[in-house]
Amino acid sequence: MIRTTALAAVLLALLLAATRALHAGETAHLFALYRAGDLDRLERALAAARRERPGDVDLRLLAGLLALRRGRTDEAERHLRAVLRRAPDYRDARLALARLRHWRGDPEEARALLAPLASEAAEDPEVLALFVDLALAGGAPAEARARLAEARRRGRIPASRLGWIARRIAAAERRVRAAAFRGDAPAPPARRLRGPAGGLRLLAYARRARWSDGRAPWSEGRLALLWRPDAVTAVELGGTLRRRFGTTDLLLDLALVRREADGSAWRLALGLGPGAGFSPRIGIEGELEHPFRPGEPHVPRLLARLRLSRYREGTALLGGLGLRLAPTGATGLALRADLARDAGGRLDVGGSLRLDLDLGRARLFGGLGLLLDDERGRVTERTLFAGFHLPLREGVRLFCDLDLVRRDAVRVGAGCGLALDLGRSRR
Repeated sequence: MIRTTALAAVLLALLLAATRALHAGETAHLFALYRAGDLDRLERALAAARRERPGDVDLRLLAGLLALRRGRTDEAERHLRAVLRRAPDYRDARLALARLRHWRGDPEEARALLAPLASEAAEDPEVLALFVDLALAGGAPAEARARLAEARRRGRIPASRLGWIARRIAAAERRVRAAAFRGDAPAPPARRLRGPAGGLRLLAYARRARWSDGRAPWSEGRLALLWRPDAVTAVELGGTLRRRFGTTDLLLDLALVRREADGSAWRLALGLGPGAGFSPRIGIEGELEHPFRPGEPHVPRLLARLRLSRYREGTALLGGLGLRLAPTGATGLALRADLARDAGGRLDVGGSLRLDLDLGRARLFGGLGLLLDDERGRVTERTLFAGFHLPLREGVRLFCDLDLVRRDAVRVGAGCGLALDLGRSRR
């Protein structure tokens, strides 16, 4: 009897060990799918694994990380908080939740969550980067530089990552110096992170273009009102008055814009205005920008847009894909390709390259474009453009642009506008 009981105990122990090994191997495979970016396959496999092991904290963490990568920030926060309630020492969950609270504009909680990991800041690039971001958001670049110096002294973090963090600190210091030069009072950290939530912004823009062959010049004016009901959403109502080809058109549009905490952004707009021959035109357009790895501003981003317009003569379609390389703040290089079909059935193929440069006080941009047009034997159109954004004082920004277009004739255009913040949330 004793031998039978001992044998059963041994077999049970072996069975439990095998089960644990099987589960560990399955969890490792799921994390490998996450690191490889195979999110669709991961979502299916993770759902099945969680049905079998609903109380597994590793799977709950992975569910939170997956939701964060997918942009479902509320769901991600629920999972991460549940993990920390069961395992307060779970480092990866703590770091992910601290980063999420920082993205969502709550630096105080982010610092509290990150405090137990302070000793790792000099040896782990992810922890260091988040401590530096929180220091910069709180207007303390000296603290950020001190953490960077300690990490360099330890020599545990690759020089490439330390160089990237150093450039972020330098850019933040340039912005502080520019604000001091203008005499602007620094905004409170939460206000600066959240943006003008609950506020109104007025946009006014005027533009004029002239042709070298004497044809009638183009002129355009736009007025728009932007309302931010929360920190990530904006609603824009605008009107554009255009004078070209001897006719005057008024176009009205309503747009919804969101910039999510994971770094993705999208815009959906509906427009109404006259088309050719004064027939009604109804158009809908969408734009999308999404990082390949959310929350990491130095990685490439996918750009996509689609515009559909319905005229009496037919349907016009514009679609395009692009890539923004190494965007950090307002600095980055963007490549874009477009394919357009007008209401008459002609096809245009175009491409452009744009460089944005953040100088702290101002932002400069410039680039070139190329268009192959089906009309009149596929004429090639070349474009050079440049411009700047310049803050004049708190809540007032000037932006101007200039372009040179060469087709069968040369067209020179220039425009300037103002963005005025009319009110901000007092939350």
